[in-house]
Amino acid sequence: MSAGQVFFLPEGLFAKGKILQFSQSFDYTLPGAPIRLSCLGEVMRVEPHNRKYGIAAKINDLKFIN
Repeated sequence: MSAGQVFFLPEGLFAKGKILQFSQSFDYTLPGAPIRLSCLGEVMRVEPHNRKYGIAAKINDLKFIN
């Protein structure tokens, strides 16, 4: 995950241009206070990766959640 993009290996296959919603949790960033994000993104690239498909998505919207 970077400031504006994320790469991950989902269970399914996603097409380029598909809009997706996902969340990310960072448990050890601050002692006793994990950071959780809710994101809305768009698939920018799909590539084979060890018998699965990796996707790179641009993050269009990001919200901190409790």
